[in-house]
Amino acid sequence: MRAPPPAAPAPAHVAFVVPPLTGHINPTVAVGQALLARGHRVTWVGHAEALARSLPAPLPPGGAVWALGEHLSAERLGALHAGREARGLAAFQFLWEGVLLPLAEEGYAEVLAALAALKPDLCVVDQQALAGALACRALGLPWLTSCTTSAAIVDALGELTQLKGWLDAQRARLLAALPLAEATRAQVAAEEREMGSFELSPRGVLVFSSERLARAAHPEARFGEVYHFVGPALKVARAPIPFDWSLLRAGVSRVYFSLGTLNGERGARVYAALCEALGGEAGLQVIAAAPPALFPSPPPENFVVCARVPQLELLRHVDLVVTHAGHNTTCEALAHGLPLLALPIKDDQPVVAEQVRAVGAGLRLPFGRVTAPRLREAVWRLLREPSFREAARGVAAEFAREDGADGGARVVEGALRARGAGGGAGGLGALRK
Repeated sequence: MRAPPPAAPAPAHVAFVVPPLTGHINPTVAVGQALLARGHRVTWVGHAEALARSLPAPLPPGGAVWALGEHLSAERLGALHAGREARGLAAFQFLWEGVLLPLAEEGYAEVLAALAALKPDLCVVDQQALAGALACRALGLPWLTSCTTSAAIVDALGELTQLKGWLDAQRARLLAALPLAEATRAQVAAEEREMGSFELSPRGVLVFSSERLARAAHPEARFGEVYHFVGPALKVARAPIPFDWSLLRAGVSRVYFSLGTLNGERGARVYAALCEALGGEAGLQVIAAAPPALFPSPPPENFVVCARVPQLELLRHVDLVVTHAGHNTTCEALAHGLPLLALPIKDDQPVVAEQVRAVGAGLRLPFGRVTAPRLREAVWRLLREPSFREAARGVAAEFAREDGADGGARVVEGALRARGAGGGAGGLGALRK
């Protein structure tokens, strides 16, 4: 006889602490909406302008926003855009040194005050909201980590010992700059040894991906019960984006191309190579989400170029995705069983691209050295060889078994039950079975 499902916890107050990055906010919106539907209260602690791009308006009953200082968001996002030409290790260092660490140092007092006033029953802190992870410890609040990419839980730096040393030194500098009590510093040190970084909570880590995908490029990785692979969070209301569906041609293979919201302006050379590679190809149509002004003018007659597209809806109508390997776009494509051609640029994208290649669901080309012949060859290979689509459908089947919104809400409720019973991380283990 199957055991009955665990009883729902009493209505509680959950606070999501997020950075001003849309890709990191969106999964929390999906989980938050699921929690609101289950009768809980939810507050998003973040920057109002960034939250407004993702949260439904008006918020459902029980939902609220605690707005942090907008100037911090503007300054750090401005720095992020200023450094968008950096790639590889330089981009990784810039993200931490120019954005994440200063945002944490400048915003810690404000995040601390917000959580002290809210007194939530549980916090869910994004992996890049460093101030939230430290404030929860300082206040003794139970918290989980939200990981929008599995790159955060594998040893992505591998044998790059010099870079790992640099990052450890940056983290130490941040901790030294903040007014943390000695007990809090001791807790941070102990949990950093346990988890590998202080951004990850030993109570639980929500990973909006699949274990199969995470292990594909890192078969040596070991994930204990603290890690909960809940799949991508796709069940979330999004603001409608107009699109002329009559532009889609019948009887052809359709390729969707996107470099994401932060990288689109740097892709002019790749746009030109794409037009040379696929322009005029019989039986092929390309739908590109890119700044039209940066595309060759006019684009080839078999191209549709739009600044923005309704990506989730469009993925139901295409056969292949060419992408920078941003985690959200990659997971959305795989959830639709679509093979990918990955052109990673920076941050976690090389790790995600390697996961796609290793699982057999796509190919990888270097963004900085993309040529028209290589693009053409890769696109046609992905369209013609069925093994790539079969592998993508295998990942899609795994995603279908666990939606990130509902799965994330169950992990949160498991943490609430464990808290009510006086338990810790061990109380969450049953959720993985």
